[in-house]
Amino acid sequence: ITHDVSINCFDKTNKNEISPACYLNLYNKLANGGDKIKGFKINLIYGHIKLYKAPTEGHESTSRALDGMVTAYNLLNTQRYNTPLSPRGSTLYAFNNSNLEPDSSFINNRIPIENIIKDNRNNPYPNIVVEVKYSEDYASIFSLPPIYMSVQSIRVVIIIIITKSSFVNQDGRSQINQLIAFVYRQEDHSIRAISFGILLNHSTEQALIRHSHVPLDRFVGTGRFGNNHQCDQEGLEEFTLRIDFEDVWYGVPEANRPIIQYDLILDLFNIRSELTYRGWMG
Repeated sequence: ITHDVSINCFDKTNKNEISPACYLNLYNKLANGGDKIKGFKINLIYGHIKLYKAPTEGHESTSRALDGMVTAYNLLNTQRYNTPLSPRGSTLYAFNNSNLEPDSSFINNRIPIENIIKDNRNNPYPNIVVEVKYSEDYASIFSLPPIYMSVQSIRVVIIIIITKSSFVNQDGRSQINQLIAFVYRQEDHSIRAISFGILLNHSTEQALIRHSHVPLDRFVGTGRFGNNHQCDQEGLEEFTLRIDFEDVWYGVPEANRPIIQYDLILDLFNIRSELTYRGWMG
C-alpha cells in the first residue's frame, strides 16, 4: 500500500483546529481525478487526509467511501440530514441495487461540499476526525489501530468501516456485506454504531459484543438475522446500535475510571485493554 496523497489539514493559525479549506482541497483533487480514483481508500485522521492505493482495483471506489463518510457526517450535522440517530435513522442513506451503489454521489456534486464543512448553524465545523477503512473479513475489523485525539479540540468522531464478506455472487465478484459507522460525540460522551440499511449477520453482532466488552443487554436494536447475504432496497432492515460512554465503563468502579484530560482512545474493540495497559483502570 502506498501513500498517493497526503494533506495536512491543521489550520496554520490554530494547530488544534482542522482547516475547512482542506476539505475543499481534497474535493477538488478527487473531483478532477475521474476514473483514476477508483480503487483508492481515504483516511482523514487527526487533521491529516491521506489517500491509499488499494491492493487491487475493485468495485469499491473512493466515491462510495466518501459518500458513506459524507452521509454519516450529514446525518449528524446538517439541516438536510438533521435526523435523530435512531433505529430508523439510516433510511436516508438508500442503495439502489444489490451492489450497494449509492443513490447519490459525493463526486458528482449532488451533496454540496458546504454540507461537509458547515454545521447546521452554517458555521465552519473543523473539529471532526473521520477514518474510512475497508476490511476483507470480520476478524480484521478488530486489528484496526486505535485513534488518538485531543479531547479539547475534537467534538465529533466518525469511524466508518466497510466490510467485505467472503460471499461471491454469480458474476464472481465479492460482495460488500455491510457498512458500519461508529460515531462519538463529546457533547454527551455517547458512542453509536450505525449500519446503513444493510443486514447485520449474527456472527458480526457477536463479534461486536465480544470485542467491545459491553454486556449483551446493553446493546439495543441489534439485528439477529443469521444471514450472510445482502438485502434488496425493498424490505430493508435498519440497524442501530448505541453504546453510551457509561456502558463502556459498565461494572468498573467510579474510582477506577480515568479522568482523561489529554488523549482519548477511540477504538471500540480495544479501549478496555488499552486503558488497562496504561494503568488507567486500576
